[in-house]
Amino acid sequence: MSAAAGTRVVGREPELGAALARIACVDVINATMRFVDEKRATDTLALYTDDAVMQFGDKELDREALAESMRIRETDDVRRVHVPGQTDFWLEGPGKARAVTLLQLFNLGPDGSVVPPLQAITRLEDELVRSADGIWRIARRVVRPLAGA
Repeated sequence: MSAAAGTRVVGREPELGAALARIACVDVINATMRFVDEKRATDTLALYTDDAVMQFGDKELDREALAESMRIRETDDVRRVHVPGQTDFWLEGPGKARAVTLLQLFNLGPDGSVVPPLQAITRLEDELVRSADGIWRIARRVVRPLAGA
């Protein structure tokens, strides 16, 4: 079975470069959630390209709007826990990759002994690029709410 450029064959062992790219990209994706949970949301900005765009439903946030959104998350009183599922990943070409991650979001209440209900389930669709400095960053993120707020 052959694969066209930019596709992968599920179950085939990836080339070393593709495996290393996956490790780096999944690290970036997970860090975007972990930093928000740790109230370091503005640190996520380093994980996006300078011209990054985040689409959430009908809204499209440019880098400036994304920065404002992260400042709000960093200073609000909401304690969040993002629980990502397995990330599906594939290279699209040299220095370009795509990833899809299913995400569960919980908002923790003041009582840590109570397990909170699931707040939302979303699908994250990321386009990542390797910058000139060799670092993978998110160029575009589409957040598709599947259930919840």
